[in-house]
Amino acid sequence: MHRPLLVLGLVALPTAACSKQEPKPQRQPGASGAWYLRTSLDPQDTSVLGLPITVLDSTWARGMVLSPSVLPSEAAKDSATRASQNFWYGLAGDFNKDGRPDRAVVGVYRSTKGSKGRFALIVTRSGAGWQKAFSVGMTGPTDVTFLARGSGDTLVWNDCVECDAPAVKIYWNGTKYVAKWESE
Repeated sequence: MHRPLLVLGLVALPTAACSKQEPKPQRQPGASGAWYLRTSLDPQDTSVLGLPITVLDSTWARGMVLSPSVLPSEAAKDSATRASQNFWYGLAGDFNKDGRPDRAVVGVYRSTKGSKGRFALIVTRSGAGWQKAFSVGMTGPTDVTFLARGSGDTLVWNDCVECDAPAVKIYWNGTKYVAKWESE
């Protein structure tokens, strides 16, 4: 009578140990995430940080830098999108180590032909204003993207604040800024 129970136990133990349970995604408390999945922004400005939008890209007609003031009210309630020194819609630093302040921002654009997309921009201090140092755009949705500090002076441009989705890494290679798509 004890042998059948022992055999049943030996069969059940490896089955239970080998069954793969999917881990539940971990989220920051108070992070809804849903608002930025539904958000589509409509760029209206003809200049960004004092620069004509056509300086960023000659095919762009309108642009908009992301900030809390242009986002839906739900964004203010979401702890996942609160500013920190290493994560936001814009970051400051000296990303190319030339001794002048730099600023990196993200935004959305509309082209002269009507297509829309997202952009990342790095400007450097020049006199009393800013000068374009680098910009990169991606045609597609005009939703929310974020910047984060990566290793060293690498900037990580991403549209997912709560996951490890592929991102664009932007860095100074010693002579110029480079944008590299990371595939996880």
